[in-house]
Amino acid sequence: MGRGYGQGNPGRRVATRPPDLSRLRRCLAEAGRHPFTEVLTETPKYVASTTLVEPLPWENSILLNDSMHQVPDLKLEKNLVILGSGDLIQSLGHAG
Repeated sequence: MGRGYGQGNPGRRVATRPPDLSRLRRCLAEAGRHPFTEVLTETPKYVASTTLVEPLPWENSILLNDSMHQVPDLKLEKNLVILGSGDLIQSLGHAG
């Protein structure tokens, strides 16, 4: 039978659950120094949605209301990073 997570290394301290990063996030937010804030604010964002309307509430955001046709053309121009649901990622991948 296989070994479960954290088993098989006697004497070695192994985390049995992921670390709680909420305190670190809160401290960074309170200090106004979240490491991704500036990058995400300055980076152009393409928002795929069939329900949102412009103007979008996020800086540097461009609405894609027909993403299945718009994303393949964008991919020819630049590298894209997709943040979203697995369904969205899979659908856009099939679109080209």
